[in-house]
Amino acid sequence: MRNGEAQRVRWFAGVVLALGCGPDQGAEPQGDEARRYAEKVCGAIEACGCYNHFGTEPACTDELEARFSGFLLQGLDLDIECFERALAEVDDCTAVDSTPEAWRCVVLRGDRESGESCNDHSLEVAPFRVDECEHDLVCSSGVCAQGEAPLLPEGAPCPEAPGSCGSPSLYCGTNGQCVAVSGEGEACDSPWGCANGAQADGTGLYCAGLDDGICTRQSLVGEPCDPLDWNPCAEGPDPETRRAWCDPAQNVCVAAGPGLCLVTDFPKARSSMP
Repeated sequence: MRNGEAQRVRWFAGVVLALGCGPDQGAEPQGDEARRYAEKVCGAIEACGCYNHFGTEPACTDELEARFSGFLLQGLDLDIECFERALAEVDDCTAVDSTPEAWRCVVLRGDRESGESCNDHSLEVAPFRVDECEHDLVCSSGVCAQGEAPLLPEGAPCPEAPGSCGSPSLYCGTNGQCVAVSGEGEACDSPWGCANGAQADGTGLYCAGLDDGICTRQSLVGEPCDPLDWNPCAEGPDPETRRAWCDPAQNVCVAAGPGLCLVTDFPKARSSMP
């Protein structure tokens, strides 16, 4: 796994295997949770200086409210206790941890059973977790399972999500099938379409340009970057600079950015940007 991508994938994929919120026995949903989520997250993106991939705060709010509401309309259950706990941590701009305890429970939960197909929605309502599988199961490699699902072979159908094929040599391509990752200097069409493997200086590869990009070596702290790209900054060997991120105010990789900025990149939003 790319060193620079590790902290995001720990949130997107790793923690889904470990923790979950139990059913709430007290508070009840009030019907305004989608709007509250969107306003809080988009307001925090602005307040914390994260890059707003939707252009403006109102556009961000409308889009994220629609996404959250869409999951409710699909019949996913809202864990209101988990929701309130996660929401309370969103606007802490001083926190550099991208996987705080409050964000590890599942806010929206489905009822698909073991072995049923599922889609990974970890990018869509960040930093909240969504899982289509019933309690005690996780969506892994497109299947509801306890723990990690079997590795998918090249050419197998897959959900577009980080690590969905289970192997570092494969990723889920735009054709919905597991395809081989690209090497440095080769074309890529996905945030996770480049080969893993960090160099001695801590740099790995990222897809510069995303939808029509080139696998490029990550930048170190102090070097230029494009905030539109996903994960362009390397996690260096120095613990003080390990949480590097691309500061949109400077277009430069800086150390220890707000944890919120690391998990609200919303790479899928790039295609909708003007």
